[in-house]
Amino acid sequence: MKIAGLLLVAAMTGTGLWAWGPAIIGSVDQGQSCSAPGDAAQTSLSAGCSSAGSASACPMSSVAKAEQGQACQMSSVAKADQGQACQMSSVAKADQGQACQMSSQACEMSSQACQMSSPACSVASGDSPSCPPCEQCPEGAAAMTASAAKAPPTTQPDVATLGLPAPGFELLSYDGKKVSLGDFAGKIVVLEWTNWDCPFIKRHGQAGTSRELAAKYKDKGVVWLAVNSTKDATSEQNRTAAQAYQASYPILMDPDGKVGHRYAAKTTPHMFVIDRSGTLAYDGAIDDDPAGRKDARVNYVDQAIGELLAGKAVTNSKTKSYGCGVKYAK
Repeated sequence: MKIAGLLLVAAMTGTGLWAWGPAIIGSVDQGQSCSAPGDAAQTSLSAGCSSAGSASACPMSSVAKAEQGQACQMSSVAKADQGQACQMSSVAKADQGQACQMSSQACEMSSQACQMSSPACSVASGDSPSCPPCEQCPEGAAAMTASAAKAPPTTQPDVATLGLPAPGFELLSYDGKKVSLGDFAGKIVVLEWTNWDCPFIKRHGQAGTSRELAAKYKDKGVVWLAVNSTKDATSEQNRTAAQAYQASYPILMDPDGKVGHRYAAKTTPHMFVIDRSGTLAYDGAIDDDPAGRKDARVNYVDQAIGELLAGKAVTNSKTKSYGCGVKYAK
């Protein structure tokens, strides 16, 4: 019908049949080639070119036009596949980001292993292709930075310093037993410098200040150690004092004063509290009553232990100790 109509129009307008032949053939070819395969709705010329994406995508050559139309469709599919691939990549990144939501404890500094909540990333990050190293994950890098800021140095300072690892030691008790600070890892440890000839020690001994406080926290994992750095102290003196003041905790001998100097113990009493991580958390007086005349006094050591057991930082971590000066050998 289309060819007959065009012949009739040509005859009426006086145009030769041979002048319209190529246009007629091209029209048929173009209508077929620009109809996207599989799309029954696109049968016209305009619809066929629209499926190719643009007019330039459908050249005039019927053969090239058919191939380009198919190529356009393939390109569209490829783009769609690529879009899907990008979405999958985004999901994978989102999953990986979620897997790297870590706390400071989750990123172990020693092995740089990201211990993540995601089951897929439960192994060390360096061993799992689905987990980047800690420093390559933004959340992990932040966790590592926070962990590094909070973690105490692995080396001990020469002198005890608040916020740093307490210097280790091993001393003999008056009964000949070796006692090491390392024996109490994971526990709160109280160190009390003592001298049984000191009036301040005698007053607190008679009042039962240390004895009662040590008994109060004994069942809560708190260790109490007395240290005697007096140059001429003897094991027998320590034994006698322990019996007189009913001290059930170890009294350690430091005759050369090395441990006392490392803690910069200045007076008797001079108190130090070490937290569960081995960090020095308190340094100072036993209470706020040097003269012993207050009816109501603040026991700084009691306060520090209570806060540490509650998982809090020690509010008043540094006070001025009072008492007799430590009688060092040198």
